[in-house]
Amino acid sequence: MAGLRRTKDQQWKLVVQGLAAGCLAEGYDRLPGAKMRVEFAFSHAWRRWEDTYRFPSVDPNDFFIYARKSERRNGASAAFGWGSELEPYLAGGCAGWEPTKVLDLLSERDAPDEESWVALATLFVSDLTKS
Repeated sequence: MAGLRRTKDQQWKLVVQGLAAGCLAEGYDRLPGAKMRVEFAFSHAWRRWEDTYRFPSVDPNDFFIYARKSERRNGASAAFGWGSELEPYLAGGCAGWEPTKVLDLLSERDAPDEESWVALATLFVSDLTKS
């Protein structure tokens, strides 16, 4: 159902949730938090991810805005805390779940499958953790 229309905000909400849960599924609960480094890593990962076509309104230059906003979103299943480090976490009623269960839930909402979210997270983390 890639044709389902979402607002820019809805697209970003899904991307941030999928990325946060994907990071957790890969075992990352703390990442470097320098703003420029995080933004560059997301932009680079976004250009290489095969499912960007599903999110035509997502501009990777806006990642900081929407990642920061994720902590305050009602109904989010995953989000990022951002201080000196970037900290993905499961939110709300999903807090005790396995990250893969959250990814399955997101995939049921006309989104990329679990493997695709993990692929985005892998691209993101590999750039973010490079020396």
